[in-house]
Amino acid sequence: MKYWIQRGNIQLINPNKIAGIYLLTLDGVVSFTMFTKEASPFFSKIHNSKNRNGQYRQLVLLDKEFEREWLRDDLNENHINELFKVEYNDESLITHPVSRDLFSRSIDSNTGY
Repeated sequence: MKYWIQRGNIQLINPNKIAGIYLLTLDGVVSFTMFTKEASPFFSKIHNSKNRNGQYRQLVLLDKEFEREWLRDDLNENHINELFKVEYNDESLITHPVSRDLFSRSIDSNTGY
């Protein structure tokens, strides 16, 4: 099951709010990685499988105040570790299940309800 996740009326899963890195190769290929960390109790409930170490994972989400921090040229390993430790208040998070039909080529998902 896939989920839409938000905090109150604020969308959380936004490409500008996920800690990650990217590489643009000389031949124009873009490769990227989104960082994860051990899941909070909230994210543990909505993830349906554990990794090979038996842990649930969650994306490293960045609050607005930390977006610019993540993009600093002088970001070092200690600062990265501190950003990874920032936690969300799970009680403020809301999820909505998203039907797999939304991504199916055989089902027209452009219809009204």
